[in-house]
This record gives sequence, C-alpha cells and structure tokens, in this order.
Amino acid sequence: KRYQAFELDAAYLKSRGEYVLGSLNGFFSGLHYFFMEYQEVLLSLLTDPGLIHAMLERLGNWNLTAAEKMVESGADCITFCDDLGSKGSMLISPEMYRAFIKPWHRKLCNRIHEMGATVHLHTHGAIQPILDDLVECGFDFINPFDPEEGWDIEMVLRDYSNQFVTVGGFPTKFWY
Repeated sequence: KRYQAFELDAAYLKSRGEYVLGSLNGFFSGLHYFFMEYQEVLLSLLTDPGLIHAMLERLGNWNLTAAEKMVESGADCITFCDDLGSKGSMLISPEMYRAFIKPWHRKLCNRIHEMGATVHLHTHGAIQPILDDLVECGFDFINPFDPEEGWDIEMVLRDYSNQFVTVGGFPTKFWY
C-alpha cells in the first residue's frame, strides 16, 4: 500500500511525457541521518566496523527494497544524495568508501539496471579519488562537479562523458 500513491503520481507524470524520479536517502548519509550522530558514525568506522556493517545491512536492504518498489511503481530513475566529500577532501577515506559504501552503491545500480531503470547519485565534494569507483558501480548520472571543490570540468567531460551523464557543475558563487 505504501507505493499506491507513488504509482498514481508516476502514471500521471508519464501520461504527460515526464521522466519519473524516485528519491532515496543515501547509504553513507543514511547512517548519520537515521542511526547515530555524524561524529559517532565517523568514529565507529574506525573503532567498530562491525556496527557500521550491521547498520548498513539494515539500511541497505531497506533502500534496495524501496528502490525496487519505486521502479515497479513507475520510476524511471532512482536518485539519492550520498555526500561523500567536502570542498577540500573526502569525508571518509577511499579505502573506507570501498569497504563500506561501494558494495551498496554497486548492488543498487545493478538491481535497478536489471529492472530497466537508471540511477542518479548526488554527492558533493572533492571525491576525485573515488570517481573511477563510482563509474565501476554503474551510476548513470553523477552531480555536482563544482569547480570550487577542485574539479576540472573539462577533464570530467573529456574523460568521463561516455561513462555517465555529468549533472551540475555551477560554482556556488554563480548564484551571487
């Protein structure tokens, strides 16, 4: 029953020629939105990796099920926010990303692609060290690529435009 209204909304939007997005919270961000304070998540990544894996198992399976239900109900794309960086660096090491978050990103992309839909990742920050990992996961859309976060937009377009759709890239000061 949870997805009946979603299905009605999706059908309406599709009748108007729209591309329908279903939105989730991310895997890394979900840890500090739903389970514990942000600082505790960061500490537990180092001191209690078993706890992090257990939380990710619960959150990850919920996210996968929700994504499947949204696609079954008419979503063309699953989109989610999983901010992994700040302006100057990643929020967790590339090794931690690969050990904890990447397996869930890959599972989500694989499952949604099997169902014939696409996946859009929104993440901020200087995540250059894991860009190839994100490509390996299979994201169809990735954003943003803010020049103030150290991105060479021309390089991203040149080297990755055949891997995913680049979304965004406006410097934050653009709006001022």
